[in-house]
Amino acid sequence: MRAIFAGWLIALMVWLLPGTESAGASIITIPTYLVGISGFNHIIHSGSATRVFLVVTQSISPGTYITQFFFPPLLGNVIAGLALVAALGSCAGGRRGGEAGEGKGLTKLSAG
Repeated sequence: MRAIFAGWLIALMVWLLPGTESAGASIITIPTYLVGISGFNHIIHSGSATRVFLVVTQSISPGTYITQFFFPPLLGNVIAGLALVAALGSCAGGRRGGEAGEGKGLTKLSAG
């Protein structure tokens, strides 16, 4: 569950970043700081050098690393990120195009 919240925060950061000009550093800093202090599991944090060091020094097995520290955060982050982007995209999708079908990948072929 913590990986889902981390995925939402990072996906929100990625969603907001293109619309900012001067506040880009804040848009990056605030969500990543929240992920760090809240103990949320993001794949970058959970699969970090510390965990890899434990595998290299044989404190944990590669299987333990993959099943406990790699796949659960990755799966939660992907599910959350896709859900947030899909929700925001569907909300914005109805306002982007002018006519029905415009902006949805539909094109008209001209008979040349």
